[in-house]
Amino acid sequence: SEARLGAAHALLHDAIEGAPAGIAVFDADDRLRAYNSRLLKMTSGDPALVQLGMDFRSFVRAVRGDRVAHPVHDPDERWLEERYRQHLAPGAPLEVRLRDGGWLQISETRTRHGGTVIVYTDISALKQREGELRRSADELEALVAARTEALTRSEARLRQVNQELETFTYSV
Repeated sequence: SEARLGAAHALLHDAIEGAPAGIAVFDADDRLRAYNSRLLKMTSGDPALVQLGMDFRSFVRAVRGDRVAHPVHDPDERWLEERYRQHLAPGAPLEVRLRDGGWLQISETRTRHGGTVIVYTDISALKQREGELRRSADELEALVAARTEALTRSEARLRQVNQELETFTYSV
C-alpha cells in the first residue's frame, strides 16, 4: 500500500540521515539517488551543486570542492579519472587527505541490483594516533640503537680489560 511505501521511505531516509558517516547511494546507471547532510559537511560539498539524479563524475566534482588535497602534479581531471576507475572496480577503502590536515576514508559497496553505496568516514583521529604511534616507534628505535651502541662499546672495553688482566696474570 501507499502508506507502507511512504513509511518505508521515511525509515530509509531517517536511517541514511542519522548515520554517523557521509552516505551516497547510486543506482545501476550510476545516478545519485540518495545522500545525507553529513556527506556535504564532511566533504564541504556545495549543496546547490549536489542534485539527485546527477552522474557519478559530476557528484565527485561537486563534493570534492577545495577541501580534498592532492599532489600538485595530479591535475583535477587525472584525479577524477583515477577516482572513476576505482569506483568501477571497488576494492579496499580509499584514504583521502584533506587540505585542513584531516582524513576521509571512502568505502564503496555494490548492491544486489548493480547500484553503489558510498560511505565517507572521518578517520582524522585514527590518522593522528597512527602518526603518534609512528613517532613513538621511531623514538624507541633510536633509543634501542643508542643503547645497543653503548653496550657494544662497553663489551669491547670489557674484552680489552679482560685481555689485559689475562696478559698481566700470565706475566706474573
